Amino acid sequence: MKPNTPVQPFGKEASNYSKKTLTNQDVYLEYDKEKQDRYGRTLAYVWISKDRMYNKELVEKGLAREKYFSPNGKYRNVFIEAQNKAKQQKLNIWSK
Repeated sequence: MKPNTPVQPFGKEASNYSKKTLTNQDVYLEYDKEKQDRYGRTLAYVWISKDRMYNKELVEKGLAREKYFSPNGKYRNVFIEAQNKAKQQKLNIWSK
């Protein structure tokens, strides 16, 4: 998150979900081709368990959007599918 930027729609809900889901939780970070963006931020897939990806959950719940950062696209189709489901169900950021 960039300092002095407004909170995105449903940002507070996403933050609360993150705290609830990740507090005291061991996670595994999986990297794609590039580990950081041009601003030095970590780019990773966050796994809570072998079959539970946190990034996907945020998109499925309409708390995040699918965004492709070339060349990191290993799970792009997973995120697109999750976003389409959230849109169809009009969840959170897709509720309007």
